[in-house]
Amino acid sequence: MLSRLFLAFPYGRLRLYNMLDISTITPALGTAQGSESCTLLLSTLGVGEPVVATYPDETFHNYHPQGVSLFYTDNLDRIDFYNPSTSGRRRKPSPWSQPPELVFNFPSTSLPIPPPPARDPTLPPLKTQTELPTSITRPAQLIIRKETTAKDLVECFGEPIKKGGTTAWIDTYIEWEVEVLDSQGKEVKLGVMVELREGPGEGIELWDRAKNWEWACLKIFKP
Repeated sequence: MLSRLFLAFPYGRLRLYNMLDISTITPALGTAQGSESCTLLLSTLGVGEPVVATYPDETFHNYHPQGVSLFYTDNLDRIDFYNPSTSGRRRKPSPWSQPPELVFNFPSTSLPIPPPPARDPTLPPLKTQTELPTSITRPAQLIIRKETTAKDLVECFGEPIKKGGTTAWIDTYIEWEVEVLDSQGKEVKLGVMVELREGPGEGIELWDRAKNWEWACLKIFKP
């Protein structure tokens, strides 16, 4: 049956059952629980009753079968997707199922390259001046799958604005402000934070290894 192959998304879009266009769910960010946008979000995700975890200033609505969690304070602040695995530092069985593949559509196929740090003025001038590129090409679309790595993300999102190494309580993470196309073809900016699934070992040369690590949790929020 058609309903088993496709999901109807807001704004008349259709997507394969195992794919989710990020632009169809982000309008709910910043809206109140029970709002029309949040109701559309839940319908789009195809979720049932959540497992609710309540804390003094925040509430998580966890939908384990869909691999997604909604984080509320006064409004919906964040949408989290989980990429479960038995590998990495934490080997307890995951309660999460695999989420749909996440689709990001970009407004351009180029990424700016940050300028190099200023050269020490006390050093002698270079004999030859090489003009460095100011941008690189990227695909018009990124599909985040189970096996997507940090390197894949950087190649499409650009250099992170924040990153942090592994600690006892926090996984290695990278964060961006990403411009994507919404359902009307307009540019919108999203905050994207990705926690990585650690490979073997920790310590020095962390980021050389981390580029090959798969994502473990992807968080979408308003920057």
